[in-house]
Amino acid sequence: MPELPAHSLAEHHTVTVLVQDVVQAAHQAMLERDWDALRLMLHPYLHWTAADGSRLRGRTKSLDWLQNAAPPAEPIAVKLREARSTAGRSRLMTRRHG
Repeated sequence: MPELPAHSLAEHHTVTVLVQDVVQAAHQAMLERDWDALRLMLHPYLHWTAADGSRLRGRTKSLDWLQNAAPPAEPIAVKLREARSTAGRSRLMTRRHG
């Protein structure tokens, strides 16, 4: 297995910390039911899989579901990727399980 350069390991750590920070902030917004803050963190086209296996697509449907449900437990898995919004700004695309 090839060795990764030291800067790659540092960059990986930085990204991992960033992902953890975003997930923690989003979960805290859910617990506090701060829908305005959460809306800013979620990509408009997110895919959401709840703990019961139900799936939602889109920020609006996910927020509607969250507003009518008990606050969820911490996520089991999250995938974040950079995507371009129609305004040309970078956003984080979130896929959450659990």
